[in-house]
Amino acid sequence: YFQATAAQPNSLAKLPPKRPAEALKDESSTDSETDSETSASKAKRSRPVDSRSSSTAKSSFANSSFHRHLSAVLTDSETSTLRDGQCLSASLELPGFVGEQAYLYKLPRCLDELKTRLASDSDSLSADFVSFLRPAAEAAAGLGDRWSSLLRLLTGYRDLTLCDRRPGPESADRIRLCYCLHLLNHLYQTRRLVLRNNSSSSAADPESLRDQGFARPRVLLLLPVRESALKAVETLISLLPAGALVSHRARFLREFRCSSASSDSDRRRGKKPPDFEELFGANSDDDFRLGIAVAKRTLKLYTPFLASDLIVASPLGLADIVAEQPRLLSSLELLIIDQADSIAAQNWCRVLDIVEAANRIPEDTGEADLFRCRLWYLEGRASLYRQTVCLSGVRFPELSGLFGGHMRNWRGKLALRPYYAGLYGEAGLLGGPLASVGAGPLAVRFVQFASSGPAEASTARLAAFRRRLLPWLREGQRLIRVLVYAPSYLDWADLRAELRKESLDFCAISEYTPANKAASYQGLFREGQVRILLYSERYHFYHRQRLRGIRNLLFYGPPTHPAFFEELCRLALADAAPAAPACAILVDSATDWHSVAPLCGPRRAGELARAGPV
Repeated sequence: YFQATAAQPNSLAKLPPKRPAEALKDESSTDSETDSETSASKAKRSRPVDSRSSSTAKSSFANSSFHRHLSAVLTDSETSTLRDGQCLSASLELPGFVGEQAYLYKLPRCLDELKTRLASDSDSLSADFVSFLRPAAEAAAGLGDRWSSLLRLLTGYRDLTLCDRRPGPESADRIRLCYCLHLLNHLYQTRRLVLRNNSSSSAADPESLRDQGFARPRVLLLLPVRESALKAVETLISLLPAGALVSHRARFLREFRCSSASSDSDRRRGKKPPDFEELFGANSDDDFRLGIAVAKRTLKLYTPFLASDLIVASPLGLADIVAEQPRLLSSLELLIIDQADSIAAQNWCRVLDIVEAANRIPEDTGEADLFRCRLWYLEGRASLYRQTVCLSGVRFPELSGLFGGHMRNWRGKLALRPYYAGLYGEAGLLGGPLASVGAGPLAVRFVQFASSGPAEASTARLAAFRRRLLPWLREGQRLIRVLVYAPSYLDWADLRAELRKESLDFCAISEYTPANKAASYQGLFREGQVRILLYSERYHFYHRQRLRGIRNLLFYGPPTHPAFFEELCRLALADAAPAAPACAILVDSATDWHSVAPLCGPRRAGELARAGPV
């Protein structure tokens, strides 16, 4: 039925057949109301079943995206192709998405039959799920073309990165609704399959009863802060049928809401950008984790993690329990990373650790029933069946690395990139929003250099800074109040060492600078008592302060968020009258152009990329 992988000599797939075993204990005992049948429900089950309705239900399930995805059989050659990351590229037209947003679609280079199967999918929510969860059906019906397309992409079980997320009800809330519908649909169908197999005859084919993994958690939702988790769980609750029970809800609201922050948020309202308010407007604690078990009419919060269907956590909060319970992530079928750009500002390395730890065969399988495990779990191929979804407001190199290096879904992967022309105009920020601010237009110089690849980019960038921009900073009195912007902490540390070596007059602010020192340094810079302010992107991300006194800007690399560039340039333009400030941006010709496009427009970015370093 499946071919064992030759590269896995310890494969568990060669176990002898056995009678159908019972499901994992916690799989069938989720909820006393639903999983322990009452006498009435037992009597109902004992009645004759209409064979036509039964066969219709089986046919509907067999044709579902859920079943087609998880029951597919991959050959060794297909597995090797997927693991090598060999893909074909093609464009894809999606209703509601325009321009660049839907221009890259990658399929695994597998057999023609596999590609035909992908092309013919008509993906949607399960009919049983829609008929039972009426609020979910109504929510899905009101999504509109754009978000209905996104929901179909999710329910098609392809890997996905979307880099067009915006705060507010028209984007962030709709995206959250789409992935909550999808994960709830997935968990509902998983539970339905397990319960059906539990009640199957002992004479059934043992291979047809494989429906589980090494651990119960099937879905992991990674979020940056508690406020995001609160919104996600509240969205899940809103999709449940009328009369559904939610256990420990009062405790959840007590721990994830933050009443003390509301007054601060009200005081700040209108002074901070919408994306800052979304992340830091309420409970911004980034150390949390929550286990959730899903039953027919019950949502159980704070369940033990190995007894949970869904885990909602921050990367920081999940790190400890993954080390303590290595089996926890072994059976993930759905990984969703929302607000990936905010998580990247915290610590992207933790995300990579989680992705690399997921879907490994555990040394200790615990109470797992190996005779109910799907064979691709036993063969070590689970990562090829895991759907990974990354949702971000911007495109950044680490996200591209995750897309290219860790998304190996056999059904392919799709990247929806931002439509910068629609957001900022054809000329980008410099030709649009920043063209008529203060003493504008801003005089921007793109200083290009070439690196041989990401591994050498840091060294090449520092060499280009020494050769091309350090002489500019040495000019002394002619060039005053220069803000030097470092996209990462490592960049900030390199620049601080260079400025010290040159004995230049500067002060430095990073995310680790105490608040009183940061305020003092800003005052010195504003009054012109220091000529250069070295400033880290993460400090700006966490504080978004209105720096005063900027006369010139030097970006060591394009900012991760175009909004950061706009905010700092507006401050410089407002303070630099009567002459426009000078601005220099150090750009790697090989890797930085996705970050340059929103600044100067896609066409101009393409021209600069083709021209290369001067």
